[in-house]
Amino acid sequence: MPSDEIATESVLVAVRFGDGTVDGDRAWADIDIEMFRSAVQWRTFRWYHGQRRHSGSYWCVPTSDHVIYESRLELARLLFADFDKSVRHIASQPF
Repeated sequence: MPSDEIATESVLVAVRFGDGTVDGDRAWADIDIEMFRSAVQWRTFRWYHGQRRHSGSYWCVPTSDHVIYESRLELARLLFADFDKSVRHIASQPF
């Protein structure tokens, strides 16, 4: 078995939806990618003066909504995904 399959076979995922329900303890291999279309971010990001991270929100076309990011690295990845024509949806911290 390839090493990436061994690493993911024991991973359990919990996804939170907009209505507050949580679909939890599902095996990574059993996750349907469409499940993430209605998922909401798991954590809320707070901002305070002098913080070390630069969190914020970015309006992106595939979701037609703001996507929250926690660092400049995540923002850079959002920018790449936003301009990639093959990306149909972006989820921020869905599990």
